[in-house]
Amino acid sequence: MWFVTALGVTVGLHRYFTHKSFSAGPAVETFLAVAGMMAVVGPLVSWVGIHRRHHEVSDQEGDPHSPHLHGEGFRNQLRGFYHAQFGWLCEHDCPNPNHYAKDWLKNPRVMKLNRWYMLAVLLGLLLPAVAALLFDFSLQSMVRGLFWAGIVRIALVHHLVSSINSVCHLFGSRRFDTPEHSTNFALLALPTLGESWHNNHHAFQTSATFSHRWFEFDGGYLCIRLAERLGLVWNVRGPRGRNLAKEIE
Repeated sequence: MWFVTALGVTVGLHRYFTHKSFSAGPAVETFLAVAGMMAVVGPLVSWVGIHRRHHEVSDQEGDPHSPHLHGEGFRNQLRGFYHAQFGWLCEHDCPNPNHYAKDWLKNPRVMKLNRWYMLAVLLGLLLPAVAALLFDFSLQSMVRGLFWAGIVRIALVHHLVSSINSVCHLFGSRRFDTPEHSTNFALLALPTLGESWHNNHHAFQTSATFSHRWFEFDGGYLCIRLAERLGLVWNVRGPRGRNLAKEIE
């Protein structure tokens, strides 16, 4: 369930719906939308709007989850880290979808998927409970499946997603001279399926891959490449598109 929902966020909500890094048919589009919303990160259109707003004013006033807007000093930096990791979920403004997600508002199928948000959340809790029950027909097994692969998994994926907002704007290395404070943080690459190559992403925002070197593991992109070979996705965009920053020498 971690893999399915993390994949739904990084490949679905982020690379496909927000940045349109590749093309997909209705079946794959539906899977990515439902898998992403099972992570309980908000309805599809809302997530797209927030992330596009983040790129528009990254680490500036108006960024929903920047850790750099709380002043100088250790205490304020801690406040910024808390805000980027968790606090923003309780207090951020909701970007106007008519401006930030108008392309998807015109798509009836995607809007229908967006309305399935609460069903997707419920599905994300029921699937592991039913799977555990089928594996070992007992109430105890079902409760364990619900707790570990449902509730705990939601918390885990939430913190992994938010770590891109906090850790990857505070710590790590910068390969590209982008105007915000994004960084690459290798230790989070595996659990986030490549999301933590965040400085690379800010430099090439529409690229389907976030890795630029052989040792930069990007699980999300590997899944995209596999789907491309199977004919499930196409028009996969690489990092040779519009470069937004120079490489730091």
